[in-house]
Amino acid sequence: MYSPTPDHSIRVTLNQAFQVPNYSEFFLRAAAGAPADFSLLEAGLRASPLGPVLAGVPNGELFAGAPGGSSSAVPVLALGNADLRVEKVTGWEIGYKGSIGNRAYVSIDLFQSKIKNFVTDLLPGVNPTFGPWSSPAAVPDMFKPVLEQAVRDNLIAAGQLTAALGLTRVDGGTAIVVSYTNAGSVKQRGIELGFGVQLIDELRFDGSYTFFDTNFFMEQIRGLAAGDVLEPNTPKHKSNLALAYSGLQGIDAEVALRLVDGYAWAAGVFQGQVPSSQSVNLSAGYRINNSLRVHATVTNLFDQERYHLFGGSVIGRRILGGVTTYF
Repeated sequence: MYSPTPDHSIRVTLNQAFQVPNYSEFFLRAAAGAPADFSLLEAGLRASPLGPVLAGVPNGELFAGAPGGSSSAVPVLALGNADLRVEKVTGWEIGYKGSIGNRAYVSIDLFQSKIKNFVTDLLPGVNPTFGPWSSPAAVPDMFKPVLEQAVRDNLIAAGQLTAALGLTRVDGGTAIVVSYTNAGSVKQRGIELGFGVQLIDELRFDGSYTFFDTNFFMEQIRGLAAGDVLEPNTPKHKSNLALAYSGLQGIDAEVALRLVDGYAWAAGVFQGQVPSSQSVNLSAGYRINNSLRVHATVTNLFDQERYHLFGGSVIGRRILGGVTTYF
C-alpha cells in the first residue's frame, strides 16, 4: 500500500489460494437422463458379419445394464471422480482510491487470476475409473476388439458422441457414464470502477461498474470432443446506481438500479442464455429510538420476471421486513 497524500492510495495485492472439489464432484451418483435404447444397435450387429460372434450372448442382452437386464434400457449415470486434484488459484490486484474534496471519491481496481487443475463439467470418457466398454465374456477373445470398435463406430456414425465416449461398464453391467476431470487452466481478468458523491448532508449518490472476462485453456482430453461447453456463468458487464437518504429524524431510504448484461450459462444439462436485466430495489428504515429500528427491503420493485441461472427459478418481487434491537 502506498499513499502519496492522505487523500490518495495505491495498493498491489498477490493472492494464492486453493479450492478442493466439492462433494458432488467427488461422490456424485445419480441418473443423468432416461435410459438409452440400444436394441436397434444390437439387432444391427447381429444382422452383420459379426452376428456369429454374438451367438453365446442371450438375444437382447448385449448391452444389459445388470444381470437380467436388456439392451433397451442402458442406464445413463453421472458419477463423481474421487481422484480429482485440488484447483490452485494465483491472483493479482492493483487498485487506486482517492478523495475529491470532502464530498466525493473514485476507485479503480484491476484484477487477474489463473486457476490450475480446473475441474470440468460432466463429460463422457474422462474418468479413468470407467474405461471404454468391453465385450461380454461370451464373445470369443479374438473378436472382442473388433466388436468394441464396431459399437463405437456405429454410435459415432449415428451422432451419439456422448454414448460413444461414455459407454463403459459399472458393477459388471453396461452404462453410459459422464464424470469430471482436471483439464487445463483458466485465466480471469477484469476491472471494477466505483464512485460516490455526497450531494448534501442527507443525500448520497453511488455507482459502480464491473467488467469481467475469462479464457479457458483446456487440455486435449478424451471427452471434450463431445461438444462440452465451458462458460464462466457470469456477465461480462454489470453496474449499480444508488441514491441514498439519511435524515436526522431517524429515517433512511435507498433506491438502487441494477443493470446486468446477458450471458451464456452452462452447467450439466442446463445450457442456455440468461437475458440482460434491469431491476429497481428499494429499502427504507426508521429508528424509533436508540434501541429499536424497523426496516423493509423490496427487491425487483416492479415485479419483473427474472432468472439468474439457466434452469433456475424465475424470481419476481420480494419484500422483506424486520426489526432490529440495539443493546
